[in-house]
Amino acid sequence: MASNFLFWNTKKNKEINRFLEPLIVEKGCNFVVLAEYVDSIECLCNELAIGGHQFRWHTVLGCDRIVIIENCCDVFESTQGSSYYAICHVMISGQDYLVSGVHLPSKMHAGDDEQENMARRFAQDIQAAEDRYDCQNTVIIGDFNANPFEKALIGADCLHAVSDRGVAQELERTVYGMKYRMLYNPMWNLLGDVHPSGGSYFYRSSDVVNYFWHIFDQVLLHPKLLGQFDHKSLEIVTEIESECLLKKDGRPNDKISDHLPIYFSMKERESNGE
Repeated sequence: MASNFLFWNTKKNKEINRFLEPLIVEKGCNFVVLAEYVDSIECLCNELAIGGHQFRWHTVLGCDRIVIIENCCDVFESTQGSSYYAICHVMISGQDYLVSGVHLPSKMHAGDDEQENMARRFAQDIQAAEDRYDCQNTVIIGDFNANPFEKALIGADCLHAVSDRGVAQELERTVYGMKYRMLYNPMWNLLGDVHPSGGSYFYRSSDVVNYFWHIFDQVLLHPKLLGQFDHKSLEIVTEIESECLLKKDGRPNDKISDHLPIYFSMKERESNGE
């Protein structure tokens, strides 16, 4: 049985539940991470329950920027966090995971140095949690406010999230005599206009370098989970029950949210644990 994950930065939309509830049902979501959520989480869970979908919401230690609801965890423990991320130890179908919800500082309020510093601190806390629980089944999902190719994501001393599965499976690499573990970032595959949207967030600046489309909303995985990650399921969601989340110009409809949701599925591990 698969576990289906959803993340959405809801842009403080006080009426986002009318989109969230059908999205969660349509996608069969089990674990939902929300950023900038200001609607009623109790009402959302009640609406889901009316439809036969029982969800629990959790207080996330030290992090009021992230809200989590789930219906799949036998164990849920908020273990560590900051204002910008939460690290949770959970058990799903008998398997331990470390699941982190992230909303790192915005580029409007933090420069590259600040973003990289926060990513570095976060990476250190993730590794500490992996050591504490003797668990490397790490899933990180959220709004990083940086693209997959920026140093906060790709830097060896930061999150070190690489685009190539084969490279990621080497688990670590050595830089100037120091070993750094690697994560896998499948969101590289969704960059560009082959898909319904060119990214998860659109911004037109007057700078000389302008990417227009960005993928700030991402999932990162420990390479040991690659066998369970359903690569074909990974999606930047552009439609909910035939209602489009994009404007006529193909950009996110910011009356709903300026970010698009991301969705993916994790398959249950084989019974032999391989």
